[in-house]
Amino acid sequence: KDADVVHADRIDAADFRARFIDARLPCCIDGAQHGWKASGAWQTTQLLARLGSTRRCRIDDRPDDTVSLAAFLDYCPHTTDSRPRYVFDGKLPFDLAADYAAPPLVEQPGDNLFGLIEAPPAHRWLLIGGPRSGTGLHVDPLLTSAWNALVVGRKLWALFPPATSSAE
Repeated sequence: KDADVVHADRIDAADFRARFIDARLPCCIDGAQHGWKASGAWQTTQLLARLGSTRRCRIDDRPDDTVSLAAFLDYCPHTTDSRPRYVFDGKLPFDLAADYAAPPLVEQPGDNLFGLIEAPPAHRWLLIGGPRSGTGLHVDPLLTSAWNALVVGRKLWALFPPATSSAE
């Protein structure tokens, strides 16, 4: 079954919580990025101008593997790697935080459990990749829920209900 698609302006928070959050079902929210500065400000040239070409980015979720933003953005369109690398950085989103906001449907009052943890895990990530890049099939290692937004380009996501076995 395909994941449900809901429009951000056509569902209220209580209905969304009951249908998806409490039921632990994946969905796609159309229109959640309306008004985001990121939608026009995160093209390659704008990111380089804003963050600087020498800004180091974490690669493939490996803490000690970094590359300059300029070198990485040059690599993306030209790579022929069978498994292209991608930026997976937990610090960059804070520099860009004014450009986006969590959709109100997924960030509701009382949901900030990270405030209860002395050393909360990184909970904002910026991923940048070229054609064929991305993670393989996985379960979030912290067993959290997440929302993802595509700002530039296109990407294919596969969403599975929590009860799906790895054999399926």
